[in-house]
Amino acid sequence: MVIAYPIAYPIGKLLDFALGHESALFRRAQLKALVSIHSKAAGKGGELTHDETTIISGALDLTEKTAEEAMTPIESTFSLDVDSKLDWETIGTILARGHSRVPVYSGNPRNVIGLLLVKSLLTVRAEIETPVSAVSIRRIPRVPSDMPLYDILNEFQKGGSHMAAVVKAKPKNAPPHDKTEPG
Repeated sequence: MVIAYPIAYPIGKLLDFALGHESALFRRAQLKALVSIHSKAAGKGGELTHDETTIISGALDLTEKTAEEAMTPIESTFSLDVDSKLDWETIGTILARGHSRVPVYSGNPRNVIGLLLVKSLLTVRAEIETPVSAVSIRRIPRVPSDMPLYDILNEFQKGGSHMAAVVKAKPKNAPPHDKTEPG
C-alpha cells in the first residue's frame, strides 16, 4: 500500500476532480425504483422482506397523497347514531366489526359529532340499554380534504386522536364573505 501511494493518491485526486465526489443522495423516483428491485427480490435471499418494502413504498407515497385519497367514505364506515341504545345486539355488532373507535353522528351519518372508544363499553351494561349519548364521546378532529397525509400523521403523533373526519377544502382563491351589519 505504501509502495502504490505515490501513484494512486494523485490519480485518485484527479478522478475526484474530474468525476466529482460520490453522492449517496437519491431522488424520490430513484428510491422507489430501488425499493421496487428489493421488493422483487424479497423472499429470494434479499435483505428486505416484502412487508418492509411495502412499508417503505407507502412511506415514500405519503408525501404525494392527501386526506381525500386515503379516506374511507362515510357511506362505507360503521357508525352509530347518538340516540341509539347500547343493547346486546348493538354491542355485539360493534365488537364483531373489530374496530377500536366508532364514529358517532347526530341524525345524519354525514353529521359526525365525535367518536366512541370501544374500550369505554366495558362499563356499559347491555341489559340497561344505555343510550350512546350517555357514554363518553370523544372529540374528532376535522381535516381539510387537501391536507397532506404527512401533516395528518404528525397531528396523530401529537396524541390528540387516531382518527379524523375529512371535510371539503375551502377554495384557495375564493374571496372572503362580506359581512354586512343591518342598520
